[in-house]
This record gives sequence, structure tokens and C-alpha cells, in this order.
Amino acid sequence: AAAGALIAQSLGVERLYVVDAAHPHSVQFVDALLVAASRLGVPVAGRASWDIWNAKPATSARIAEAIATSGADGVFLAVDSVPTSIGLLRTLRDRLGRDVQLMAPEAFDPETALLAGAAAEGMTVIQSGPSPDDLRANGRDFVSTYAARFGEKPARFALMAAQATEVLLDAVASSDGTRASATRALFDTR
Repeated sequence: AAAGALIAQSLGVERLYVVDAAHPHSVQFVDALLVAASRLGVPVAGRASWDIWNAKPATSARIAEAIATSGADGVFLAVDSVPTSIGLLRTLRDRLGRDVQLMAPEAFDPETALLAGAAAEGMTVIQSGPSPDDLRANGRDFVSTYAARFGEKPARFALMAAQATEVLLDAVASSDGTRASATRALFDTR
């Protein structure tokens, strides 16, 4: 959520509109995004809830109209990758045009955005963790070994899990063998 607010700021969004997926995880995500946006000084133009499982074209059109009326120049879609999300994306692009920056978290995967065709052009999808292409030497070695063993590059979450495992094992190795010592070593890790 904080990364979403940072991305909005870095893209020059002056009035952010956020759309949650009307389920608890999405609502909590948007709540945190709004806190981060406030701390960064990114003004929020409005918020809407959109039920991805019971979405109707008329609801998408109402949300698009509310966003257009708000004067938002950025929209953060905290929605999942489901077929109705493609319809929402197309409705927003048709109503808002190309000047409004569309953003989404990794729950809206890039493959789904591609299904929306031209409506997704210029959309920013935030993904957690580093890209395998942005790693240092030891990270690239891990990617190579993983790819050789499993036939494809690891997902970003696998990279983060591997690094977390390495940090934990290093903390255990540098401890005196007690849980308290391993915990101190873990929290002393930089």
C-alpha cells in the first residue's frame, strides 16, 4: 500500500482516486494506501467500492463517472484479476481517456491487464520484491540455479522467501544455539 502511494507520487499524480474490491483485504489495503498518500502529501479525490464478483457494467460506469467528476488524474485499482476487472479497466479508460494514470497492486497481474488490450496501455502494476533481472551476483546465481532445476525463473515471492531463509539461517548460525540468541541475531541483521 505504501508503495502504491509512492508510485502515485513518483508519477506526478495530483489527485488520486482509489477503488477497493469490497472485500476486507482490499479495503484494508486501501485504508493503508490512503494513510501513506496523506503522509506523502498526495491529495485523495475520492474512493469507491466495487464488488468484483457481482459487478455490473452500470456500476463500472457510475464509478468511472464519479472519478471523472472528481478531477482525479490518477486511479489506484485495488482489485483482483478477474474477468470483470477487465471490463472495469476498459470502462475507466473509455470514460477517463489516456491522461489519467491507472495503477494497481500485484493482485491485478500484468497478464490480465494484457487481456484488456489498449485500455491497459500505460497502466502501472506494482509487484513486490526485486525483478530477477535487478539482482546482484549472488541473487543472479540463485536465479540461474533455480531456473536450471525447475525450468523457469523464480517468481518474485520465491526470491523474497529465499532471501528470508538465508537471513534466518545466518542468524541461527551466528547464535549460541538458543532461541533468544538466534532472535537477537536475526534482528541485528542488516
